[in-house]
Amino acid sequence: MRRRKRHRRRRAVFLVVVLFGLTLAGSYLLTGGEQAQGPGASPSLEQPAQENVSGSTEIIFRQRFEQCGHINTWLGGDMPAEFALINFADLTKEQLEALLPANWRLTEFSSAAIILESVGGQCRYCLADQRYIGVHDGKIAIFRGLPPAGSLEQVTPFEVKEDVREQLEKGITFSTEEELLKLLESYTS
Repeated sequence: MRRRKRHRRRRAVFLVVVLFGLTLAGSYLLTGGEQAQGPGASPSLEQPAQENVSGSTEIIFRQRFEQCGHINTWLGGDMPAEFALINFADLTKEQLEALLPANWRLTEFSSAAIILESVGGQCRYCLADQRYIGVHDGKIAIFRGLPPAGSLEQVTPFEVKEDVREQLEKGITFSTEEELLKLLESYTS
């Protein structure tokens, strides 16, 4: 008889625990996971706080050049010239996106770090190796850099003909010595 009473008590305790658990689970599901905030409390309608740029936010600029694959990175307060007039302090993600130059996009935004990226443009490392023919003192010359502001490498003995002067003053790029010889031949014959 004692065994039976003990068995009934255990079953009753088990049922009470199960019913209590089911009541809690049902309450959780009905409130959508919100915890009650006291008598008569309604679910919170507050929006999560927006993150803003602060004085401790690290701002990283990356510019990738498709033609050569080089990447320029600016860190520690250095930035591309087009960002010099932007005050980043207290900007939200949406405000910053509205201020971005057309060729830049925001790839990461948090109060800890911001990453801005751009693809395209002229790679300054590759431009240093670019060569072109142009005009120097009335003669065809070979330059290194971006036309028409490269540095003079060599002046040829060939006079510039008036009918091609305008083209040569703008600069005509070449990649190989073979291309250079073909250009010189076509502009001197």
